[in-house]
Amino acid sequence: MGVLDSFKRQRITQGLRDRLTGISVLPIEAEILVNVRGRVYVVYNDYTAHLPERIELRMGAFRSKGIGDCVLDRPATRPPLEVTETHRGKLAVRLPDDEAILRLFGIEEVLMPVWGYLFRPDERHISGQYVRALFEGSLVRGPQVFLQSEEGG
Repeated sequence: MGVLDSFKRQRITQGLRDRLTGISVLPIEAEILVNVRGRVYVVYNDYTAHLPERIELRMGAFRSKGIGDCVLDRPATRPPLEVTETHRGKLAVRLPDDEAILRLFGIEEVLMPVWGYLFRPDERHISGQYVRALFEGSLVRGPQVFLQSEEGG
C-alpha cells in the first residue's frame, strides 16, 4: 500500500501504426504519472525485515516503452511503524475490499466507502482479475498515517 506525495500528469498517444504511412490506425491516449514521489508501506514480518534497502521494479502499462521504472528506497534509520491508535478520516490509499487485508493494515471500520477496482495479478503475473477496492476519500476508522485528514476522534 502506498501514498503519492507528488507527481505530474502527462498524456501520451500510442497505437497500432500503418507501416506505410506511419499514422496510428487506432490511437490510444493514456494519462501517465511522471516524477512521482511517495511512500510505500509494507507489513513488517520475518520475511520483509530482510528486504534490501533499494528495490528496482517496473509497474503499470507501457512497460515495454520504458514507462513505469520505479526505485523503492528504504530509510535505513527508520524503525518499523507501530499503530497504537486509530482515527476517523478519509482514506489516502487504495486497498482491496478484503477483510484480512483491511485488518492487516489496521482499518477497523469502513463508514462510507468510495468503491473502485484494482487489478490483482495471478501467481504467475501473466493475467489476473479486477477486485473491488476502497479508494481514496473513503471514510474509515484506521491509522492516521493512511488518512488524508482527521475528522473527529
